[in-house]
Amino acid sequence: FTGLSVALFRPLGSPGIALANSIGFSLEAGLLLVLLTVNFPSILRQRGTFLRIGGGALLAAAATWVLVQVLPLPPLPAALAALAAGSLMLLPFVWPELKELRAL
Repeated sequence: FTGLSVALFRPLGSPGIALANSIGFSLEAGLLLVLLTVNFPSILRQRGTFLRIGGGALLAAAATWVLVQVLPLPPLPAALAALAAGSLMLLPFVWPELKELRAL
């Protein structure tokens, strides 16, 4: 993380640190998923769940971006409205998983 932050800070400035953080945590999540599949090989059979939630997240992100660009509000209220709208759009995709968690 530190090396990537230093490398990305010069060309991108402070957003480079955020990008390095995102890359670092994504790599960590991938490594943890690989390690988890060693003990629980069935975890990767949840492809339908991953696709459904990934598609919903992309749709919610697109809606959030569009609302932030379109709404004639100051940045903070526009961001909060877009966050609420994106969360509501994601909810139908995540609802089946929430039902399963509640059953546990």
